[in-house]
Amino acid sequence: MIPYSIAWWALIVALGGLGAASRYIVDTLLRERASTPPALATASINALGAIGIGIFSQFAFQQGVQIGPNAFTLGFLGGFTTYSTAMVDTLQLWQRGRRAAAIGNTLGQFVGCFALALAAFAVTGALTN
Repeated sequence: MIPYSIAWWALIVALGGLGAASRYIVDTLLRERASTPPALATASINALGAIGIGIFSQFAFQQGVQIGPNAFTLGFLGGFTTYSTAMVDTLQLWQRGRRAAAIGNTLGQFVGCFALALAAFAVTGALTN
């Protein structure tokens, strides 16, 4: 049995598509217009997504909503962030013999983004209370 309605799933799909399109635009701007290296562009997108998750989660928390899967974080931010691309970037660094950069990229993506989400959650809470 599907736990949510078809309309809820349709919203997830629509927001996911919007998030993926937004990621493509930001990625293109960073890589082509700002000459940002691929791994840094991906990390920047994931950092923005982590901050968005922290901010959105704080607002949900303040409304008494349990922090967890919802249409915005699953849909839009799930489509916007890209940990699979981060791991492709990591593998490419590894293949080029840049072992420290590959390890740093992996740790930075997970630890760094968690820290950003937590900081955004705390700062949003401090600013809105």
